[in-house]
Amino acid sequence: MERLGRCQVLIVLLVILTIEIDESEEVSAVVEDRNGDSTTTTTVNVDNPTDCDKVFHIIVTGSGLFNYVIATGNIGSVFTTAVDTDSGDEKLQCNMATIRTNAIASYSLSITVTDTGDSSTATTTVTVTVENLVIPSAECDHVPSVLNGSIVGGDQSPYVEGQNVTYNCTSGYTINGTTTISCNGSGVWSETPSCLKDCDSVPSVLNAEIVGGNLSSYVEGHTLTYSCTNGFTMMGTPTITCDATGAWTVPPSCQKDIGSACSSDAECQNNLHTPPYVCDNTVCKFGVGGRNCTVLTNSCLTNGRCTSDACECVDGFDPVDNKCYELILQSPNNGSRIEICETTEINEVIANLSASFAPTSTDFVFNISDPSNNFAIADDTIMVVSDLDVDVESPVTSYVFIIELSHPNSSRTASSTITIRVEDDNDNAPEFSSDSYTFDISEQSTASTTVGMIAATDKDSTSPNNMIANYTVIGTNEFEITSDGVLRVSSGASFNYTTTPLYTFFIMAMDGALEDVELSTNVPVTVNIIPVTKTTTKTPSTSPPIETKTHASTSEKDAYIGGGVGAALVLIIVIIVIVVIVCVRRGERADDENRCLTDVSGQYKSTLPLVDIQAKEGQENSDIDDPNNLNDIRATEIHQNDSPLSETETQTKEDHESSDNDNHKSLNDIRDIEMHQNDSPLSETETQTKEDHESSDNDGHKSLNDIRAIEIHHESPLSEAEIQENENHGYSKLELATSL
Repeated sequence: MERLGRCQVLIVLLVILTIEIDESEEVSAVVEDRNGDSTTTTTVNVDNPTDCDKVFHIIVTGSGLFNYVIATGNIGSVFTTAVDTDSGDEKLQCNMATIRTNAIASYSLSITVTDTGDSSTATTTVTVTVENLVIPSAECDHVPSVLNGSIVGGDQSPYVEGQNVTYNCTSGYTINGTTTISCNGSGVWSETPSCLKDCDSVPSVLNAEIVGGNLSSYVEGHTLTYSCTNGFTMMGTPTITCDATGAWTVPPSCQKDIGSACSSDAECQNNLHTPPYVCDNTVCKFGVGGRNCTVLTNSCLTNGRCTSDACECVDGFDPVDNKCYELILQSPNNGSRIEICETTEINEVIANLSASFAPTSTDFVFNISDPSNNFAIADDTIMVVSDLDVDVESPVTSYVFIIELSHPNSSRTASSTITIRVEDDNDNAPEFSSDSYTFDISEQSTASTTVGMIAATDKDSTSPNNMIANYTVIGTNEFEITSDGVLRVSSGASFNYTTTPLYTFFIMAMDGALEDVELSTNVPVTVNIIPVTKTTTKTPSTSPPIETKTHASTSEKDAYIGGGVGAALVLIIVIIVIVVIVCVRRGERADDENRCLTDVSGQYKSTLPLVDIQAKEGQENSDIDDPNNLNDIRATEIHQNDSPLSETETQTKEDHESSDNDNHKSLNDIRDIEMHQNDSPLSETETQTKEDHESSDNDGHKSLNDIRAIEIHHESPLSEAEIQENENHGYSKLELATSL
């Protein structure tokens, strides 16, 4: 019991030690400004560089080594952490030069503190406001020049935000837009005006009026439309335009309607046209004035007819050969369809114009009626005058316009309706959604692990030009990309942060155009390999770098337990379990020893009545008859006092034990036998019965093995000579004690 008590004390001490060790605090962090005030906001003054020496104190409670990480908000790595030599705590400091370069008035920083021993963390967010920061505005480039204009006022170079310049146009030009432009904060000038040529006087057309009224002045690009009064038919194009030289295009004319009433030839004539008109029987007709068909026998051939005394021409009269001729627009024919590419350049000719009238006629006039203003006529040709890009949100791929032909000697015009079909060219390469891509993956990433999504589009309007046919990885075999832009780890790839912390390569996107005209675009990609366990992290990415520093806290410097607290707790628990097991086993052995005490001196009195002893002997006799050995005799106590055996009984037992030796057999595995005798509890008859029983034990050829924990306390029930004689016969003290 004394040993068990000592074990209990040891267990209690170990438990107390475990509790004390387990009371290590989880990491926590608070911040104070440079003045020692507990706050998460502070300022730095750009005029006081010493403000950057100590922006915040980071006070950490807990034990172990700590990592300090500025996780977010550290733009340009302007902030770092270091040990404050005065207090021993960590401090947040800054770089004033970088603050001025960043030109950012406020920073919100997230600082994470990690205990390297138990990986517990604490995060705090602080705000740093920059005072007296001068944020320079971007300068504008040189002042835009204006054709036929000049700068007449405003600020001087260099130009910064808010400065202005003023323009004026030279004589004969009118400004279009605002006369003053300004430089904005992004270094860009506002929209520049233009100087447009003033137009000549508006042409006057007899028997016509201007639709919408007449303005006091016009500039290049303006158009006017005429409308003939009643009784007159318009000849020519109703709309005229002022060109870049200020001249108007040819105006129309309004002629007296054929068949209208007249009283003289003068009423049927128009000074603007060469063909003669005659008043024939009070009706206006085409023909040669004053001359009849009988005189001009050939004047009404082909396209004329003789009426009364005049030759009336259907289309017109040619004064050179005195004949009527038909005005024909030969090319392009009416209903023609012309196909061109969207990449057709401005001023490129897409069709030639041709016409016929009299054999010697050359003064044909071609006009175009194009609502889109994308096409024009020059030198008897049709040309493109604006961009025909169909790769827009609402593309136009078909244009319809009218070509009108006129001649000074013709009384009518000819026209053709033309359709222009614009075909989509593969003139746009694929475009990625970002100029570059950066991804982070674990160094334990395996094949088919998704790294990220990379997407490209094509602005071409029709398929297959606007399709992305495939993506290709260029510069590495560690990664692959699917047809829909999923970047992933290649089969067989493996990563090691120590040897290769990042991979830089390109992704190429190819459009689906036909071979030899397909287009492609490359975009740079960076993949950062993140280590499984890291204490110092420097991530080369587009996000602000994360700075990690490791050192001990102030409390740790006074009493450092270390990061192995968890391992120590496990070891102590194992020791406690072992101690408990050992103590229990020792307690069992102590009980066995107490039961096995064989104090024959009579320190203990017999506790069993005679009947119980006899019953036990009967049980033992039954055990001897069993063919199995009796093993593991434990905790046998023989307590004798005051010479329990008489001289006759002693002699009888010696004879019995001598018989045991002759048979060379032993009794095994006798357990838990206690013989308590006092004042000769057995009679002479009972003693004789027991001796016969023990003799029967020897006849059973059993051996005595594994006798443990037996102590014989003897006070000379036998003489020295008797003990020696028994030992000479091979009896051990244990056998003597058992027989006694």
